[in-house]
Amino acid sequence: MTRSELSSLTDIPGRTIRYYEEKGIIPVPDRAANGYRDYKMSLVPRLKFIKNAQKLGFSLREIKELSEMKISPGASCESVHNKAMEKILDIETRIAELIRIKDALNKFTGYCRPEKSAEECEFLHLLEKN
Repeated sequence: MTRSELSSLTDIPGRTIRYYEEKGIIPVPDRAANGYRDYKMSLVPRLKFIKNAQKLGFSLREIKELSEMKISPGASCESVHNKAMEKILDIETRIAELIRIKDALNKFTGYCRPEKSAEECEFLHLLEKN
């Protein structure tokens, strides 16, 4: 099938599929007699795997590792579990950072006064300090 057909089946833009090829996330397909790339139907579940893993916050590097675990005879479900737990810790760290940023913004917006010009705004002046 063509890249556009694969794109339609997976809801992944063709340029993204090409990017995955370039990064080694999916194999580069063989070319048909007409010179076009010939994608196999077996790539559909793999692309859905990538898309769903991205929705869970996994990076392409992590997705490649998970994908390799799936086909590696020595990989265990425990190693997949450990990867997922690492991702949870990463997400918890990012959530804590976002909460810190939100709290700082809440504090700083308290310095905004509608009667002052932007040039006089304390919020903007605070951004210039350490």
